[in-house]
Amino acid sequence: GVKKRMLKAMPALSRRKINFLIVGVFILIFVMGLLVSADYGPHFDEPSEIKILQMNILEVAGRLFSEDSEIVYKLRDAGIGRISMNSDRDHGIAAYYPFALLLLRDDVLGGSYEFADISLPFHYYTFAICFAGLIAFYFLVYELFRNKGAALLSALILFASPRFFAEMHYNNKDVVLMYLLIGSCLFGIRAIKYRRVLDVLLYSLIAALAANTKIIGLYFFGVIGLAYILYISLHMQWNRRSIFTVCLTIASFLVLYYLLTPAMWSDPLGFFRHCLNNTFDFSRWSGSVVFEGTIYKVPQMPLPRSYIPKLIGISTPVFILLLALAGVLFLAALPLVRQGKAKEERRDQGIFIAMICLCALAPVLLAVFNPPVVYNGWRHFYFAYAGIMILAAYGLIRLMGKYKKITVTATVLCLVFLSVQNVLNHPNQQTYYNFLAGSDVESNYELDYWNVSTREGLLYVAERSSGD
Repeated sequence: GVKKRMLKAMPALSRRKINFLIVGVFILIFVMGLLVSADYGPHFDEPSEIKILQMNILEVAGRLFSEDSEIVYKLRDAGIGRISMNSDRDHGIAAYYPFALLLLRDDVLGGSYEFADISLPFHYYTFAICFAGLIAFYFLVYELFRNKGAALLSALILFASPRFFAEMHYNNKDVVLMYLLIGSCLFGIRAIKYRRVLDVLLYSLIAALAANTKIIGLYFFGVIGLAYILYISLHMQWNRRSIFTVCLTIASFLVLYYLLTPAMWSDPLGFFRHCLNNTFDFSRWSGSVVFEGTIYKVPQMPLPRSYIPKLIGISTPVFILLLALAGVLFLAALPLVRQGKAKEERRDQGIFIAMICLCALAPVLLAVFNPPVVYNGWRHFYFAYAGIMILAAYGLIRLMGKYKKITVTATVLCLVFLSVQNVLNHPNQQTYYNFLAGSDVESNYELDYWNVSTREGLLYVAERSSGD
């Protein structure tokens, strides 16, 4: 009897150790991320991003209080206008509303503060959002494949991806949108499978934040909705509960999206018209883009159709591309799986992987056939990395099923190599290009469009200057 009880306790003990290990790893990388966050300087758009947040505060304060309230008066005195009247109203920042509490301090409202007093907390907050998205990615992979080891490895690969490691500290637009897409997919899948109210509400909230951040979030919401219809239909589960879930999801999303987007309160139709016009015909930027050694004057000189796909290929670590390619091949082989429970399980995995890829990668194909105005690399399409990473995770899972030791060993070695590169390139991981970019990256491609390295440059000069 004692022996049987010991044997039964061992798996539980092992699971507990694994859970402690996973939690310990996430705590470690969170602390490490916070410690290096100050090494990244403020990017070129950071002051305007904070101003957009202040414009949202003014819009909300004007509605909740009065035009004569102290907050409204001080913001207007500082030159802040309503977001609904600004050309940047298509750029939402609802994910940063909690950060707005810092902007309501008397010294900030009064203008007697140093920008660094806001910039550094802004970086910490951005990292915290992205770290929450990283945890969501771990749970997304686990929800799909029920493999904690592969889920942890996949999350570490995403964390160590050089460009995303750097920009998760300061890119409040594109990297945050990618992690909001990941969170939407996680709770969207849970809402589809389990149809629990909490999952539905969390999905609606995160999807609304994504749609507020960029209008393409509405497309994500639609694709996940189509996946719900397909899943329920294939499992023949249309009943009162399923219909209630649909109605609750749509209603809660619409309400939350409206409440989170004060820019649309005055003129909803005009707001959507403005957003769509800027999505398909962005006209507020005209500048130069360096690509393959040629300087393109955008939009007069359109970028080639290969711009986005090639930049994705040359700025993503090659082993991630290979894992993603393996994922595509395994996904293509799904119809060959024999009948039975395994076939149904793989079919459901295929539905959800296709859902994520349709959200993340289909817009890239659109950008190939109808090149938009983009700049600063492929950051406007960073959400596509969610699709690449889920394909890489699937490739990793399937390869581990066939060649576990070789796959795990090779992946860990690649991860160590990537981590060493991050350390050596710190704090300029955002300039990462793989060997496919060639040897003369500085002449052929953009490096630091956002001027994040200005801080590092000033320190370099100061350390080598004599006198005061």
